[in-house]
Amino acid sequence: MPVYKYKPEFVSKVIECKTERLTDSIEARYCLSIKLNNTLDSSYVFIMLNPSIAGRDVSDLTINKLCKFSHSLNEVGTIHIANLYPFYETNSMLLSSLIKNLQNENKNLFDEVMATNRQVLSSLVKDSKKVVLAWGDCPDLFDRQFHIKQCHDFKLFLKEASQNQVYVIKTHFERLLTVKNSPRHPSRPMLKGLVPYKESS
Repeated sequence: MPVYKYKPEFVSKVIECKTERLTDSIEARYCLSIKLNNTLDSSYVFIMLNPSIAGRDVSDLTINKLCKFSHSLNEVGTIHIANLYPFYETNSMLLSSLIKNLQNENKNLFDEVMATNRQVLSSLVKDSKKVVLAWGDCPDLFDRQFHIKQCHDFKLFLKEASQNQVYVIKTHFERLLTVKNSPRHPSRPMLKGLVPYKESS
């Protein structure tokens, strides 16, 4: 697997990378906070599906793309990357088995990790100008009902937090959301801007 670095033309530094080693094979990343290479002081939160490999010293394709896109907006100084599920897994199709295994082996640990994930997101949302939903469709092999509930809970949480500045990414596709009405993940499409999120977008 190639090693990706943060690109200095878009990124000034990684401010924080909050991770936790859960088991020998599972690690969580609760947030990745990146100062862009500009003098702006506003911040946005992007909520994606789960971390791939990016950390304090190593980036990945999606994070590099998101940094370049955010820098091009010329309206935000820091981006915080959070996730529906904080577990590192590059292949989203393997995420389901990772979660099931952890739930079966240590349900309390799984619940604690998800609670910490929510607490970190709550803190980020309070101080951010915009929250961008960007988790994409439910992965293959994933428990669809579990995923739908998680997405619903996050949207409800944003309403309870009185965060009204909720956006999705506008891409080159005509439809703002996916065919399954999910906010688009930034990994594949051409990113064009941010548009206020509405359930029926």
